[in-house]
Amino acid sequence: EAAFLKWAAENGLLALDLGGAINGHPNYITVDVRDGADLCADLEKDWPFEDNSVGVLRAYHVVEHLGDTIHFFNEAYRVLAPGGVLLIETPSTNGMGAFADPTHKKFFNALSFDYFTNAQFARFIPDYKGRFQAMRVREYRWTTPPIPVISCQLVALKGWYDERWCGDKLI
Repeated sequence: EAAFLKWAAENGLLALDLGGAINGHPNYITVDVRDGADLCADLEKDWPFEDNSVGVLRAYHVVEHLGDTIHFFNEAYRVLAPGGVLLIETPSTNGMGAFADPTHKKFFNALSFDYFTNAQFARFIPDYKGRFQAMRVREYRWTTPPIPVISCQLVALKGWYDERWCGDKLI
């Protein structure tokens, strides 16, 4: 994560902690609908950031609270610069944590992110405009009692980064 933040700073790009009013990371600008964030924005609406202006988006324990996952990924893709990184953590459906919180609207497991990183699955999503390559998607145990959590690092395949990507592209 430190390398992503360094790259963003060196390139004059924003580093945003979405939903960061509670437990926001100090190296990011926090964005939330709640008081206490650096910037107030509703992630369910169009985001108030320019295209290609963000180097790192941190969305830890946010996507499960949103009603429109497709809108979230489309907006993330739009604002991320070529090669920008989307960092996500969310409770996995492989444990009770995903279903226990009454404010959760969506549920995820490691395979859920294939729909945003693999053309074979993405074609089933209406109006999806993003192109992400998964750098890492893994499940780990978090807190006590242990709650399975999915951790993702997704890179935006666009512009120069898409043209120079040397690995396998699934999308």
